[in-house]
Amino acid sequence: MVLALFTQSLIAQNIDNDDLGFDLLMSGVGGEEVFRQSLTVEGNIPRWLNGKLIQNGGGRFEWPTTQRNLTNAGDGYAKLDVFTFTNGSVEYTSKFATTGWFNKSTKIEDIAPSLTFGIPSPERTSDKLGLPNVLAPNDNLAVNIVTIQDRILLLSDRPGSIEFHTDTLEFDKVKSSMPGPFNAFKDEPSIPIGMMGSFGAAHPLWTGSSLDGSGDAYGLLNVQRLTTLDQRHEEVRLFKINASDQSVPPTSTNNPWLTRRTIATLNMSKDEFAPYMHSFFLVGDPTPTHAVLVQHSMNIAMATLIAGLGLKPISAGFDIDLQRPMIFHIINLNNGNVERQIHVNMTNYGSKYNSMIVSHTINGYFGTAAATGAATGAATGAKTKTTTTLTLDVIGYDFLFFNRFSSNEINNKTARDHGTYSTKRAKTYRFVLDVDQGVPIDVFELLPDSDWEFPIINEQFKGKHYCYSYGYEFRHQKNQTITTTTGDVGASGMASMAMIKYNMCGEISTSTGKRDGQVFTRPYHYFSEPWFVPRPGSVTEDDESVGKEDDGVVLTLALDGSVGKGVLYVLDAGSLAVLATIKLPVLVNLKTHGRFVWDKIRDKES
Repeated sequence: MVLALFTQSLIAQNIDNDDLGFDLLMSGVGGEEVFRQSLTVEGNIPRWLNGKLIQNGGGRFEWPTTQRNLTNAGDGYAKLDVFTFTNGSVEYTSKFATTGWFNKSTKIEDIAPSLTFGIPSPERTSDKLGLPNVLAPNDNLAVNIVTIQDRILLLSDRPGSIEFHTDTLEFDKVKSSMPGPFNAFKDEPSIPIGMMGSFGAAHPLWTGSSLDGSGDAYGLLNVQRLTTLDQRHEEVRLFKINASDQSVPPTSTNNPWLTRRTIATLNMSKDEFAPYMHSFFLVGDPTPTHAVLVQHSMNIAMATLIAGLGLKPISAGFDIDLQRPMIFHIINLNNGNVERQIHVNMTNYGSKYNSMIVSHTINGYFGTAAATGAATGAATGAKTKTTTTLTLDVIGYDFLFFNRFSSNEINNKTARDHGTYSTKRAKTYRFVLDVDQGVPIDVFELLPDSDWEFPIINEQFKGKHYCYSYGYEFRHQKNQTITTTTGDVGASGMASMAMIKYNMCGEISTSTGKRDGQVFTRPYHYFSEPWFVPRPGSVTEDDESVGKEDDGVVLTLALDGSVGKGVLYVLDAGSLAVLATIKLPVLVNLKTHGRFVWDKIRDKES
């Protein structure tokens, strides 16, 4: 009842605001918990879609009894929205992650001590003392979802994990696996005494598909100093979990995610911090043969953050220098050798800076091209020399992207549309590298005039030449109000959102200045990361030409700001036509990442 009145109050305040309901993304106590509730389906869900869509992200930004607020989107209490699809029906669960931090907050009925991106308002006692924030159970893993064995694990860039059971839809009762003095992880080789494995990629990758956990899994780990007085070199490790280890039935003592066997190591220079690598690439056809790690503008200065003794926000540990070059580390998965390190200064290709802060990698693939400076051989009949190329598509920023997700920016229309970050956006670049020569060939903005993020592809095309990617975009119509074909008016400015399917192989439109794409919008709809699910049998391992890259569905979760509740759309991935609309009984806040997971036994009919 309290939540309903709160939501109605916010919507009432927004009657004259053309961004109706946008404030609900990052404010308030969030939606109520729901357990296994059957939902009404308007339209038809394909009967082959049998599995779970699980989306992670902040689900509460205010503690109800004290009205203390979290002030950055990255700090919201982790909450899962779980959709279980079975033969055309859908069941819904929405639960807060029962982390140590959440449990402590529940016990004291306030936002408990923790490290945060933004200082809560009003400040906690721990924000003034500092040390309690460092010693707190910093296990709010509100970023991504992965599956290992039959386990669903919540992750963030800190390499911990919290288990959510696929059958019971409950969280594990045991303490979450987090790095610390009594490390829950086994590292091979072990982390040197006096250093810590404090950061890693929130996007591990499989040589097969993350939808069924097939193939070998790869992840990243930063090995870092605790103090700047330590003269040892920091590292980035690429670790591997064999497919055979993942196929073993799970037990209380058998969790492959907790054993990190390093296959390749990048050693940083003396006094250099290890880079932030939220995501990376696996490339190769027909199966991945190489990993590509992207070193960019931002490093993680854990020693600086530790020196702050909890008095500084997490962002104080970001060591940013846009004049650093981009460095692409190409690693052979078979032997762990770093075969190439290709340096790229983006200023040589018209950029203002040498590099950017990379958030997400989209996809990459090998190819061939005429060798630079090679003679054509037309006069003599000689063959043209060719070189191996590597094409990599990357999303990045020339500013710290966390800053535009503060409550001062998100919850203030004037600030988000006309303030410090109103003219800044995510930028998608394509890097074309000459692998044989170890030099760049070209760098250009792949998606000009677009503020597009959270990219998802058909994983059957991971590491291969591809064309389609799905994601959401802020400022879809910039500062122009959207009017739909039905005459409905939508949000404007940053709150003008769309789910866009871009054709990376398409042309740039002379009228819009954007690359070819298809757009899905609804009035006052604020989208989360979409998920592409291929239709079974659309692409075979032996012959990709059997089906189409966009043969499947896209699952698109959104907040409908006009009613203050969530809605899930099942879209045809080819046309973006609505196949089914599923209205939720509760609010959904600003989500981060998620994953669709196939049922073990599923309908294979197309």
